[in-house]
Amino acid sequence: MAGQYEQISKELEGWVKEKFEKNTGYPENLIVKGTQGKMLRSKSEAIIDKMLYSAGIPFRYEDKLVFENMVLYPDFTIRHPLTGEFFYWEHFGLMDDYDYVNRACQKIKIYCDNGIIPSVNLILTYETKDHPLPIDQVEMLIKEYFM
Repeated sequence: MAGQYEQISKELEGWVKEKFEKNTGYPENLIVKGTQGKMLRSKSEAIIDKMLYSAGIPFRYEDKLVFENMVLYPDFTIRHPLTGEFFYWEHFGLMDDYDYVNRACQKIKIYCDNGIIPSVNLILTYETKDHPLPIDQVEMLIKEYFM
Protein backbone atom coordinates (compact mmCIF):
# COMPACT_ATOMS: atom_id res chain seq x y z
CA MET A 1 0.00 0.00 0.00
CA ALA A 2 2.83 2.43 0.81
CA GLY A 3 4.23 1.95 -2.69
CA GLN A 4 0.89 2.98 -4.18
CA TYR A 5 0.88 6.25 -2.21
CA GLU A 6 4.50 6.87 -3.18
CA GLN A 7 3.61 6.42 -6.85
CA ILE A 8 0.61 8.77 -6.55
CA SER A 9 2.78 11.29 -4.72
CA LYS A 10 5.34 11.34 -7.55
CA GLU A 11 2.59 11.65 -10.16
CA LEU A 12 1.02 14.58 -8.29
CA GLU A 13 4.36 16.29 -7.88
CA GLY A 14 4.82 16.15 -11.65
CA TRP A 15 1.22 17.26 -12.27
CA VAL A 16 1.69 20.38 -10.15
CA LYS A 17 4.91 21.32 -11.97
CA GLU A 18 3.80 20.68 -15.56
CA LYS A 19 2.53 23.52 -17.72
CA PHE A 20 -1.23 23.76 -18.23
CA GLU A 21 -3.63 25.89 -20.23
CA LYS A 22 -4.74 28.74 -18.00
CA ASN A 23 -7.67 31.08 -18.35
CA THR A 24 -6.52 34.04 -20.45
CA GLY A 25 -9.81 35.94 -20.20
CA TYR A 26 -9.97 39.22 -18.28
CA PRO A 27 -6.29 39.42 -17.26
CA GLU A 28 -6.99 42.89 -15.84
CA ASN A 29 -8.95 41.18 -13.04
CA LEU A 30 -5.89 39.25 -11.83
CA ILE A 31 -5.09 41.73 -9.07
CA VAL A 32 -4.19 39.79 -5.92
CA LYS A 33 -0.86 38.03 -5.48
CA GLY A 34 -1.10 34.38 -4.44
CA THR A 35 1.44 31.68 -3.65
CA GLN A 36 4.36 31.04 -5.95
CA GLY A 37 3.88 34.44 -7.64
CA LYS A 38 0.55 33.61 -9.26
CA MET A 39 -2.03 36.35 -9.64
CA LEU A 40 -5.62 35.75 -8.54
CA ARG A 41 -8.93 37.55 -8.94
CA SER A 42 -9.87 38.15 -5.27
CA LYS A 43 -8.66 38.17 -1.69
CA SER A 44 -10.90 35.18 -0.99
CA GLU A 45 -9.26 33.18 -3.79
CA ALA A 46 -5.91 34.19 -2.29
CA ILE A 47 -7.02 32.76 1.05
CA ILE A 48 -8.03 29.46 -0.58
CA ASP A 49 -4.77 29.43 -2.58
CA LYS A 50 -2.63 30.00 0.51
CA MET A 51 -4.44 27.43 2.62
CA LEU A 52 -4.27 24.72 -0.06
CA TYR A 53 -0.59 25.48 -0.62
CA SER A 54 0.19 25.51 3.14
CA ALA A 55 -1.58 22.16 3.58
CA GLY A 56 0.49 20.61 0.77
CA ILE A 57 -2.59 19.92 -1.37
CA PRO A 58 -1.72 19.70 -5.10
CA PHE A 59 -3.75 22.20 -7.12
CA ARG A 60 -3.84 24.46 -10.15
CA TYR A 61 -5.51 27.84 -10.49
CA GLU A 62 -7.91 28.31 -13.42
CA ASP A 63 -6.79 25.20 -15.31
CA LYS A 64 -8.75 24.49 -18.50
CA LEU A 65 -11.45 21.83 -18.10
CA VAL A 66 -12.93 20.52 -21.36
CA PHE A 67 -16.33 18.91 -21.58
CA GLU A 68 -17.93 17.54 -24.75
CA ASN A 69 -18.88 20.98 -26.11
CA MET A 70 -18.00 23.35 -23.29
CA VAL A 71 -14.85 24.71 -21.67
CA LEU A 72 -14.69 25.93 -18.08
CA TYR A 73 -11.84 27.26 -15.99
CA PRO A 74 -12.53 26.17 -12.40
CA ASP A 75 -11.04 28.49 -9.81
CA PHE A 76 -9.09 25.54 -8.40
CA THR A 77 -8.48 22.09 -9.84
CA ILE A 78 -7.30 19.95 -6.95
CA ARG A 79 -5.89 16.44 -6.70
CA HIS A 80 -6.46 14.48 -3.51
CA PRO A 81 -2.99 14.01 -1.98
CA LEU A 82 -3.54 10.30 -1.19
CA THR A 83 -5.72 9.07 -4.07
CA GLY A 84 -4.99 11.51 -6.90
CA GLU A 85 -8.75 11.94 -7.39
CA PHE A 86 -9.81 15.22 -9.03
CA PHE A 87 -11.83 17.84 -7.15
CA TYR A 88 -12.89 21.29 -8.26
CA TRP A 89 -13.41 24.37 -6.10
CA GLU A 90 -15.45 27.31 -7.26
CA HIS A 91 -15.65 30.44 -5.16
CA PHE A 92 -18.54 32.73 -6.04
CA GLY A 93 -17.72 36.12 -4.61
CA LEU A 94 -20.47 38.42 -5.88
CA MET A 95 -23.60 36.64 -4.73
CA ASP A 96 -25.39 39.95 -4.17
CA ASP A 97 -25.30 40.65 -7.93
CA TYR A 98 -28.34 39.22 -9.74
CA ASP A 99 -26.62 38.57 -13.09
CA TYR A 100 -23.61 37.00 -11.36
CA VAL A 101 -25.90 34.65 -9.41
CA ASN A 102 -27.56 33.52 -12.65
CA ARG A 103 -24.16 32.81 -14.25
CA ALA A 104 -23.04 30.95 -11.10
CA CYS A 105 -26.15 28.75 -11.21
CA GLN A 106 -25.59 28.01 -14.91
CA LYS A 107 -21.98 27.06 -14.19
CA ILE A 108 -23.01 24.72 -11.36
CA LYS A 109 -25.53 23.08 -13.71
CA ILE A 110 -22.80 22.52 -16.32
CA TYR A 111 -20.67 20.80 -13.68
CA CYS A 112 -23.60 18.59 -12.60
CA ASP A 113 -24.46 17.72 -16.20
CA ASN A 114 -20.89 16.46 -16.54
CA GLY A 115 -20.71 14.34 -13.40
CA ILE A 116 -19.02 16.90 -11.16
CA ILE A 117 -21.35 17.08 -8.19
CA PRO A 118 -21.48 19.60 -5.30
CA SER A 119 -20.34 18.06 -2.00
CA VAL A 120 -18.93 15.03 -3.86
CA ASN A 121 -16.14 16.36 -6.07
CA LEU A 122 -17.17 20.01 -6.38
CA ILE A 123 -16.51 22.37 -3.49
CA LEU A 124 -18.54 25.58 -3.55
CA THR A 125 -18.03 28.68 -1.45
CA TYR A 126 -19.93 31.96 -1.61
CA GLU A 127 -19.82 35.49 -0.31
CA THR A 128 -21.48 38.87 -0.55
CA LYS A 129 -20.24 42.35 0.36
CA ASP A 130 -21.80 42.02 3.80
CA HIS A 131 -20.84 38.36 4.34
CA PRO A 132 -17.21 37.69 3.33
CA LEU A 133 -15.81 34.17 3.10
CA PRO A 134 -14.86 32.99 6.62
CA ILE A 135 -11.31 31.67 6.86
CA ASP A 136 -12.43 28.94 9.25
CA GLN A 137 -14.85 27.68 6.58
CA VAL A 138 -11.94 27.26 4.14
CA GLU A 139 -9.94 25.41 6.82
CA MET A 140 -12.88 23.13 7.57
CA LEU A 141 -13.44 22.28 3.89
CA ILE A 142 -9.77 21.47 3.33
CA LYS A 143 -9.78 19.16 6.36
CA GLU A 144 -13.07 17.56 5.35
CA TYR A 145 -12.06 16.79 1.77
CA PHE A 146 -8.30 16.26 1.87
CA MET A 147 -7.03 15.35 5.33
